[in-house]
Amino acid sequence: MITKSVAFLVPLLFLLPSSILHANPLLGNYDDQFTGGWTSGTYGIIQYKIYASGKVSRNKLVPIVVNLHGSGEVGKDNLKQIKVPGAAKFVRNFKKRPCILIAPQCPPGNSWMGTAGDAVLALIDDVLKEVAVADRSRVYLTGFSLGGLGTWHFLAKRPDLFAAAMPVAGAGNADHAKLFRGVDIWIFHGKLDKHVPVKHGQTMAAALKKAAIPHHYTEFPDKSHFLQLTVYSREDVHQWLFQQKRE
Repeated sequence: MITKSVAFLVPLLFLLPSSILHANPLLGNYDDQFTGGWTSGTYGIIQYKIYASGKVSRNKLVPIVVNLHGSGEVGKDNLKQIKVPGAAKFVRNFKKRPCILIAPQCPPGNSWMGTAGDAVLALIDDVLKEVAVADRSRVYLTGFSLGGLGTWHFLAKRPDLFAAAMPVAGAGNADHAKLFRGVDIWIFHGKLDKHVPVKHGQTMAAALKKAAIPHHYTEFPDKSHFLQLTVYSREDVHQWLFQQKRE
């Protein structure tokens, strides 16, 4: 026999949104963003896109990949940042290397070294808190140009957060190199770069070497600034990145 209280509640269940009735507890507040395609979100002052599978298992953790765009993708459309080679290549490799791909967009008048960057770091922390299948020992960071600067800045602020980082045509503060112990780093720079001169990549590589921080440095003798397609198209780059794990 159904009691009066239960009988009263049953019709109300049909009034609840299907997203609540079918929410996956493993995904927390991000349940509706794990669809197997790009979905949109807002966190603080930034907009972002997430590309993640809706088929998850508690027994299989997946890494987080954060891709920081360059200055050309700054905006409010929450779209330009997923059309860059970095984000596009991670999607193309998704079946082989599934992940939680986060592509934030920096709003006009801000930068990854400002409050927009702080919002991205808070977003990563929130995803790690809410999403039970996110592997906190495999949080990967990469960025091109402005995103390369952001990559170095994020590492300096939160070196404990990341397992590996790939700054592409970026610039950092050599005095911060000693902070990066525990993070595997691969630097990419074009020798002919006139926007962010190659000396910035060389300086960071030298600082990491002096601080005895494991790293790779790849300098392309025939490339200028826009080498992101060259970098993110390389199979060895993706293979290396997804092998890294923070102890």
